[in-house]
Amino acid sequence: AGYYAVTGCRAPNNASDRGCLRGVTYYHIHFESWDVYPLDYEYIQKTYASMAPRNLGSLGYDGLSTMYIPKQIQQQAYSTTGKALEFYRDWNASWNQPWNYFARISSVDTSRLKPCSATAMSDDAAMRRHARITGDTDGVVVTGDIYSGRCDDGFWWTAPSCRANTSQCVAYITAGSGWGAEEMMQKYTIWNMPGAVAVAASW
Repeated sequence: AGYYAVTGCRAPNNASDRGCLRGVTYYHIHFESWDVYPLDYEYIQKTYASMAPRNLGSLGYDGLSTMYIPKQIQQQAYSTTGKALEFYRDWNASWNQPWNYFARISSVDTSRLKPCSATAMSDDAAMRRHARITGDTDGVVVTGDIYSGRCDDGFWWTAPSCRANTSQCVAYITAGSGWGAEEMMQKYTIWNMPGAVAVAASW
C-alpha cells in the first residue's frame, strides 16, 4: 500500500479502488518498503507514470519475514510423530496431519478479523496471479471479470487440501491489509499444505 500512497492514491489500502490519479500526493517518503511487490511497483510505473515514486535505494537495513510456530508445538510434533513443523514438506496433507497440533479455525472470534473483502484477498491482480500460478481456480471467485479470494464464511481463505473439511485447516493470521497472504496462499496450494489465511482486524 505504501507504493500507492506515495503515488498519491487516496485509499492505498483499498485494493478494489485505491483512488489514484487525483493530481497531488500528500505522502512524500516511504520507509521500510519491502522488495516483495515487484509487479505492483512495475504496474504503478506504467499506469501512473506522472505520479509514480522513485526508488532512492537502500538505507542498509535488510529484513526477513516468516511465519511463527510456537516452540512447544514444534517439540510436541517432533517428539510424538517425528515431524518437523518448521519444514514445509512435513505439512503435506497427503502424508501428515499437522492440524492435530493446532486449534480449529472455528475457535477464532471472527469479530477480531477483517472480512476478506477488506484485505489483499480482494485484490484483483493478486488473485489473478494466484489462479494462474497455482491452477487453483476453485480458490477464487470471479464476479464481472474481477477476481477475489474465495472465503466461504467471509473471513477465511482455505487451501485446497482442507477446503472440504475446514476442521483440518491450520490458521495463518496476518496483519495490515494482508501481509504475506498471497505468498502463503500459493505455498499452501502448491505444497498441499492444509492452511487457512485470515487478517487480524487490528494490530
